[in-house]
Amino acid sequence: AEVTMNLAGAYCKRIRGNRAQNIEDAITAYEQSLQVFTRQVMRVKWAQAMNTLATAYKGRIRGDLTQNIEDAITAYEHSLQVMTREAMPNDCRRTSRLLANLLADESRWSQSEPIYTTALGTAEDLYNAALSQSSQQLELADTNDLYHRAAYTYAQVGDYQTAIATLERGRARGLREALERDRADLAAIET
Repeated sequence: AEVTMNLAGAYCKRIRGNRAQNIEDAITAYEQSLQVFTRQVMRVKWAQAMNTLATAYKGRIRGDLTQNIEDAITAYEHSLQVMTREAMPNDCRRTSRLLANLLADESRWSQSEPIYTTALGTAEDLYNAALSQSSQQLELADTNDLYHRAAYTYAQVGDYQTAIATLERGRARGLREALERDRADLAAIET
């Protein structure tokens, strides 16, 4: 199953051959790996396979576009049943952001709102748990557009207060990091 997952990943990244067929082959390989990586037996591998299957469905060229999007959403939702904020925070943040972005791209604002809330909360947890300034900078890089996209979604559902607070929180975080970097640079020059 592990080799089949790797093969599926290779098909997704393959630049030779027909792109549509490569994605179909990737989906087939992911589905085959899920016959072994079940939620009951290998929860983490199952969740990872569901996550990558979702990405393949999202990029699928063949078939009904709407059904491909629905399949991607379902697979992301399944993976988040295991990739929780408490158990797998990095994966939870990444997968929540991917799912929320997909839902927002489909103008499904009320569905994307709680997913963005989860992604933001998990990003805050990871940022606060970072042990060094460089770790915090990596966390900021990983949440690049998260605050802006979440704020836009909050505005779309009419929660303007949360939208503004989210934008300001993202800006404040960026400003704080810039000031801390400047202070660190000055401290290095003084010594």
